[in-house]
Amino acid sequence: MGAYFQNYFPHLMDAYNEARYNINNNPDYCMIKLGIITENMARAVVERYGLPLAENTQLCRLNALSEHSLLPDDLADVFHDIRRYRNQASHEGRVPSNIAYNLFTWMDSLINWFENMMLQQHQPVYRQRHSTYGIGGIPIELIAYVGVPAVLMIFFFGSIIFSYIVNRIIKYIVPIVLILAATFFIVYRIKSGKWMNPLKKPIEY
Repeated sequence: MGAYFQNYFPHLMDAYNEARYNINNNPDYCMIKLGIITENMARAVVERYGLPLAENTQLCRLNALSEHSLLPDDLADVFHDIRRYRNQASHEGRVPSNIAYNLFTWMDSLINWFENMMLQQHQPVYRQRHSTYGIGGIPIELIAYVGVPAVLMIFFFGSIIFSYIVNRIIKYIVPIVLILAATFFIVYRIKSGKWMNPLKKPIEY
């Protein structure tokens, strides 16, 4: 156990000492204190790494940490055991003292893991929850990684289709339009008398 836990989480350090004192005297109370410590540690790491949770429960926190490879399997098992026995102590009681002792012996390892996770440099797995969700509840990362490439692909293929249509118009439709325009213009000029029929001689007086 390092100085970080003792200096920055004095309330958890007090819970640690109370749990140690009550291992044999009151194992139920010991398990409740261990549950408080581990729940606060898991919550702090989840918040530091910005992990999204389906529900704000210890089970969801531990599952999220495991899914993102932030919590080793052996420590995850201990976290879950403490969670289960803490619930038993809260609702039923009668947690055996040997169970409380065995789980307490893991606390230094859990605290060392906690200190490493809180102190090491890291890239957040996700942004904090207030900035994680973007349009319509869709994560910003999903919009960035999927939406942007999709828009670029649509723009790319749209440009190809647009160019194809323009080329077809220039190649086929424009000449037809020009021919029709020229035809209508010539007919109009002839009918209006502005152009004389070269085969018809002018009347001489």
